Amino acid sequence: MAVNKDFVALCKELDLFGRELVAIDGSFFRGNVSKGSIYTEERLKKLLERLEQQITEYLHCIEQADQEEAGQGMEQTELQEKLQTLKEWQAKHQVRLKKLQESGDKQLAEVDEDARWLTKNGQCVTGYNVQTVVDDKHKLLVTCEVTQAGNDENQLEGMSKVAKAELEVEQLDVTADTGYFNVQAIKNCMEANITPYVPEPNKTSQASLQSRFVREDFSYDAEANRFICPAGELLEYKTTLKKDGKTIYQYASQAAVCAQCPLRKRCLPPKTPYRHVTRWEHEAVIEAQAKKRLNGSSKLEERGGGREMGDG
Repeated sequence: MAVNKDFVALCKELDLFGRELVAIDGSFFRGNVSKGSIYTEERLKKLLERLEQQITEYLHCIEQADQEEAGQGMEQTELQEKLQTLKEWQAKHQVRLKKLQESGDKQLAEVDEDARWLTKNGQCVTGYNVQTVVDDKHKLLVTCEVTQAGNDENQLEGMSKVAKAELEVEQLDVTADTGYFNVQAIKNCMEANITPYVPEPNKTSQASLQSRFVREDFSYDAEANRFICPAGELLEYKTTLKKDGKTIYQYASQAAVCAQCPLRKRCLPPKTPYRHVTRWEHEAVIEAQAKKRLNGSSKLEERGGGREMGDG
């Protein structure tokens, strides 16, 4: 990290950073550990359960050997040695389980303690997810961080803010792939004068696969705080929900209106009387970000970073 800081300082001194646009991406790096030496609570409990069964079986075998009149000496010695080995493994796993539970982590690695078993887009590795931020001007590294995250969803805000502070600018544009899309992080970035250009994940749902209207087919009337369905009918505010720490507003149509609607089959399953849609309390921020991303695409291409830096 000290070498990286010196490198960044040199780039600043030589004015090698554009300091307007950066790209964020994550890469898996292997650690000095194998999958077999990384433990989860579920795995340890299964190992302990299996060991308990084996210990019980060996105790039963020793009891049977005690009752035999001939040849029991050698057999008992071997059984006792195997039993002792099982108990030693049992004790080791019990210590590992206690350590894992007390740490609050989801995984325990004994060789390379900070490494984790990670999976992303079908790629698996025992190691780390290294986040890097690159400046657009000469594609030079601005900052990096070694994480234990299995995906990039929660990395946008932190890496963007570090890059902005490192470049010492008041405003910064950031590009990242769809894996970084996080509505709360986008809101927080925009409030910090950072404009994230992050494509929203494909929202193809079961409804769209069945040729039914999806949420995007309903338009929102901000002034009246209600939605308008494809048939022109209204979905009024119904209730407020809490989900994953977010405040969600729910809007619903009238069952009597839906029953007579000529588009009903394209909107509702047979046994569902009315339609409801939801909206996050800060969704206007995400909508503004989407518009900004569309309007700013030409600006990014002029800088040379629109496609090249946005690719994951």
